[in-house]
Amino acid sequence: EAQKKQYELQELNAQMEEQQQQLQQQSEELQQVNTQMHYQQEQLKNQSDELRQKNEELLKKQKELQETNRYKSEFLANISHELRTPLNSIILLSKLLVKNDSKHLSEEEVKKAQVINTAGNELLKLINDILDISKTEAGKMELHFSKLHTKDIVSKIYDLFEATAKEKKVKFEIIDEYNDYIVTDNEKLEQIIRNFLSNSFKFTKEGFVKLLLQKSNKQGFDIQISVEDSGIGIAKEKQQDIFEAFKQVDGSITRQYGGTGLGLHIVKQYIELMNGDIKVSSKEGFGSKFTIYLPNKITNDESIQKDDNLLLSKETDNKIEVPSMIEAYVTGDITKNETKLKNKNILVVDDDVKNIFVLSSVLETQGAKVYEALSGKKALDILSQNSIDVILLDIMMPVMDGFEVLKLLKEDKKLKHIPVIMVSAKIMKEDRQKALSLGASDYIVKPIEHDSFIDIVTAWSGKKV
Repeated sequence: EAQKKQYELQELNAQMEEQQQQLQQQSEELQQVNTQMHYQQEQLKNQSDELRQKNEELLKKQKELQETNRYKSEFLANISHELRTPLNSIILLSKLLVKNDSKHLSEEEVKKAQVINTAGNELLKLINDILDISKTEAGKMELHFSKLHTKDIVSKIYDLFEATAKEKKVKFEIIDEYNDYIVTDNEKLEQIIRNFLSNSFKFTKEGFVKLLLQKSNKQGFDIQISVEDSGIGIAKEKQQDIFEAFKQVDGSITRQYGGTGLGLHIVKQYIELMNGDIKVSSKEGFGSKFTIYLPNKITNDESIQKDDNLLLSKETDNKIEVPSMIEAYVTGDITKNETKLKNKNILVVDDDVKNIFVLSSVLETQGAKVYEALSGKKALDILSQNSIDVILLDIMMPVMDGFEVLKLLKEDKKLKHIPVIMVSAKIMKEDRQKALSLGASDYIVKPIEHDSFIDIVTAWSGKKV
């Protein structure tokens, strides 16, 4: 019996020893797992620290990029202002010389003046293209939708290119199968079509150029507009490059065709901004076809159909009235005269004598009596002693800028009824909005187009606000 118990005890000890070994092994395994977990936790902590550091670096770079974009936008706005001011003098005065109302210039001198005017406008277009690129890259380009009929687009485009087609002896055809109202950004759509047609005529020596408007055959779009030509065509490997800034079909040093290569880049930006799409079909030596696909906002917003005089801002989707006195003038609500500003007293306020001279020269050809002020204080003195019909007011002036002068005018019961047209080379949206919110009647950006300038001043000269 004792031997049996001893045997059982030995067996129990053996089992306990085995269990102890198992526990020891489990303990070691658990310690190993804990070590691994600790190591993994350290790794996760390190990865978290690295990720946080990278996020901080990204945020810093993003902030730096935003600052860079802001500085770039401010620089471009400032350089634009500095360029537009002398351009204003070049374009307006050369236009006056081209008109030659006094008949003092010879035919040859008029042609030289026309060359100056054309060169000034080409330089202005280049400045505008560069600014458009800057705006789209900075996300500051806006769309303003309005309702129009495709026949109005067609008519305007035909007038613009008819002479070019005749001069180049190229068949120019416009087919409007769509023939209906659309709601789109009219100005940008016209710019897109003009750019395609300009390129087609530039690269087509013989044959045809055709503009076709029709209902879209691509899902998700309402209208498609194509420009086709029988020109030099585009090699397949270059068909995407042409939409990059400063790249073009003919990029050689001794190239036959002018241009900066900005046009199609801007066009592509516009199309994307308008939620559209573009397709290029071309074969080198056999012509090209550009087709754009656009949605028609008229199908999505019935309220726009009821009122032609509405703009729709893409950013806010708010409807705002169009402050278009010039439209009233063009449609005949305001009577046209041979000297449109006869017996009108106009005050020009600008700290630059060259600008005053230019504007005065234009206004005086229309019969206006022009009062000149080189400062806000001088303007207020003139207004206190004379009856003025319209005030042309520059923004950037020392001591008292245009906004301060405008505010004082609108606070004066005797003067607040006089229409004030802000005239500035500043093209930023916020400047225009500020001027209108302070009571300005209109806002004209330099350089000023001669005929439009006269029409706008004439329109406001018969009004009290």
